[in-house]
Amino acid sequence: MSELTLNDLLATDAAPWHAAADRWRLLAKGLDQAADQLIRATRDLPHAWPHGSGSDAAAARATKLRAEVGNTHDPAKRIFEAMDQHAYGMNALRRQAEEIVAAARKAGCTVDTATTTVTGPESAHPDSLRADLRAVVHKARALDDSTAHVITANTPSPGAGSGHHRPHPISRTDLEAQARRTPAQVHRWWTALAPDQRKQAVRNHPGLVGALDGIPATDRDHGNRVVLRHAVTALEHHLAELTAREKLIRSMISLHRSSELYPESANPGRAAVAELDRIADERDTVEGTLTGARAIRCRLTDPDAPPALLLGFSTEGDGRAIVAVGNPDLAGDVVTYVPGAGDGLPGIAGELRRVDAMATGEPATATVLWLDSSTDPADELRSFQQGLRATHDGPPPHHTVIGHG
Repeated sequence: MSELTLNDLLATDAAPWHAAADRWRLLAKGLDQAADQLIRATRDLPHAWPHGSGSDAAAARATKLRAEVGNTHDPAKRIFEAMDQHAYGMNALRRQAEEIVAAARKAGCTVDTATTTVTGPESAHPDSLRADLRAVVHKARALDDSTAHVITANTPSPGAGSGHHRPHPISRTDLEAQARRTPAQVHRWWTALAPDQRKQAVRNHPGLVGALDGIPATDRDHGNRVVLRHAVTALEHHLAELTAREKLIRSMISLHRSSELYPESANPGRAAVAELDRIADERDTVEGTLTGARAIRCRLTDPDAPPALLLGFSTEGDGRAIVAVGNPDLAGDVVTYVPGAGDGLPGIAGELRRVDAMATGEPATATVLWLDSSTDPADELRSFQQGLRATHDGPPPHHTVIGHG
């Protein structure tokens, strides 16, 4: 547990953290480039040296080296991200603390920064000011613990799956079995996997990883972005098929050749009109879902907005989407906003704007839009909240769920 004090927070200098983060960023970048170079340099080894004990030894050594380099990149990147967020977060919290101290002193209060106490006239509300200061210190300690946890968890160790052997791949069956367990159990299973296994699971089964409560937010985000990309492509293709079919039907009607499209119908003209009506209804549904999916994609890639993570996505029914502004695994305060039934995915653009308006933009907070158009999503929401608690780094955050009818 962090023992960071108000004095420590007020003395915080983000520059060394930014510098350290940049070194880890460069390390991760170098490892990524080294992995690519190693793959290019060794991929043709079996063809150039196909036989013999030396060939077998060289191939085995190359495989171990590729795994070693590949499995080291992700932990280095996670440490960079944690340090970078720590620097920005602590800097923001230091400014908050400075503003509260300045406001207290301006109101005639005495602030003891060593003990985080505020004394002064009741008209200045010293108790409220003291509570505000302690809340800021609590957030700083949570961020401090979170950063320490990420650094410790991603520091190389003999048991971290660092490439001395190739771990078994995670199958669809493995992930489907986890879906029947609690989020806490899922999290323990996931964190016990080697980095290469987690990466492979996201790559091969993005939808299953993205939907599983108990898997860290960044890993779910990686999986769900793949699901979103495939969904947009499929919806665009479906819309093009509907447009082409409608064009064909109208063309055949104008040429009085409807019977060629409906050879078994006693009334081809009526059959054509019925199919056009069905196409119109289906197009409305597809266009609405596509509009929502594109709105999510635009929000995730908006360079002028705070970073967002996609923690859930589905086009089934009226759709499902979970979008977090900020990382709930690192935040001390997490607000989950649950809109009313509404329009599902077709109307999500407005809900995304609402969540952005609710978000503070501070690294120590996260605001989550949880949209599920199923009839009774209570169990899913409960599981999601349990998942947030299971994956959070550091002391338990303060969770708030807001419903909107």
